[in-house]
Amino acid sequence: MTTPSTPRNIQLFVDGSYDPLKRLGGWGVIAVRNDVHIGSRSGSISCADNSAPELVAVLEALRWLEVNAIGEVATIWSDSSYAVTGCNKWRHIWRTNRWRKRAPNGKGRSRDVPNSDLWRALDACLTRCDMIEIAWCKGHVGLPWNEQADALARHAAKPAVLGIAGS
Repeated sequence: MTTPSTPRNIQLFVDGSYDPLKRLGGWGVIAVRNDVHIGSRSGSISCADNSAPELVAVLEALRWLEVNAIGEVATIWSDSSYAVTGCNKWRHIWRTNRWRKRAPNGKGRSRDVPNSDLWRALDACLTRCDMIEIAWCKGHVGLPWNEQADALARHAAKPAVLGIAGS
């Protein structure tokens, strides 16, 4: 877990889970202030890849902050380096390129950024919430709040949560 650049009172731990056979994803968010649980949420999505639930988890954490902690300084912790790097670096490039990826050498075809609808929503939220830091933490190493977010996401990804009969 890296250390945030500014002291943060509110920490949100997020995680996503994905079942490729059922093409179902789950996401979980745990909100903590001074190491005391102050809120949580989770949900399910039908999706085509494992990245979408990770992105939705960050997006839902931002939405939670917009309702429950307006104007407060916060850190959102994710164990997805894709989500963290995308939020902190790539989204600016993708927005400039109209949500298309370009080859590093400038040659070749550009292609749509996967899950561009989620990236656009994340970009809009992060632009509004400039006091929010997105940081990486190592997953599955016993960090209690991260483990709880993981458990919420795994539970939400189960077919029964969506009202779908399991096979």
